[in-house]
Amino acid sequence: MENWIVGIDGGGSKTKFVFQSLTNDRKIEYIGPGSNPTNCGLEGTMAVLSEGFQKVCVPSGTVRAVFAGIAGCLPIDRADRLEAFLLKIIPGARVAVRSDILNVILSDEKTDDCLAAIWGTGSVVFSYRFGRLRRFGGWGPEFDPGGNGYAMGRDAIRVALAVRDGLEKSSLLSEMVLQKMGTVHPASVAEIAAFAPLVPEAFRKGDPVAERLLDEHCSQLANLVNVAGREFDNPVRLILAGGLTGDPDLMNGLRKKLVRVSDIRICTDPSAGALRGARKLSRGETV
Repeated sequence: MENWIVGIDGGGSKTKFVFQSLTNDRKIEYIGPGSNPTNCGLEGTMAVLSEGFQKVCVPSGTVRAVFAGIAGCLPIDRADRLEAFLLKIIPGARVAVRSDILNVILSDEKTDDCLAAIWGTGSVVFSYRFGRLRRFGGWGPEFDPGGNGYAMGRDAIRVALAVRDGLEKSSLLSEMVLQKMGTVHPASVAEIAAFAPLVPEAFRKGDPVAERLLDEHCSQLANLVNVAGREFDNPVRLILAGGLTGDPDLMNGLRKKLVRVSDIRICTDPSAGALRGARKLSRGETV
């Protein structure tokens, strides 16, 4: 009978499950809805986790270890409750629930001291030193000043609406935003963040307003990374994940402003880090 390990990467918009056989490395993947308990509550997170194990129906008793890195699980009481829930639905397995940033850290071959950040709709930076995490930013759209897709999209929309009201001169960026917006104003965090890619796009076409916004938001994330870097005596590597890492001009803008970073590594699949965590658990290691 095949035995399995399971890595889970839980975010605000989706949750990825990766089941890997310990017998022949065969993998089964399932993508479910978001599982951040800040957004959906702990009951909602539990429902998503339960759904994942129901959809991927491996035989009872064959799951040896589960590592779940879930956004919004840094408070230890949340992680403890979710671990207890997983132990209930997967009896006999070794289980660990941690912050999703550990998926990013574990995705790298080296797991020693480093900086790690998520740069997407939201942004957050962590220092990882002596096995302990310290958080910088990531306080949500109401409180974070910028440096993420939501804030960049919001500022692009503000520029466009100021032009519509006659308060600012028209620019390429404002024209692109107004065309995309049409007659419906975006309302949700995801809808607003969808306007962020217009900033580097307009920047590449020489728009000075887009250049200013790109510089501002790269600076805001870089400031967090540089402050977090003070935790270390020497520059350390930065492991970076999130949708904005795929834009070369945003990445160039960020690199120019980093002063405590020796190397940048891009994590394209955090679920690989979760699976690595599950494998460690299956060997009796602590994660």
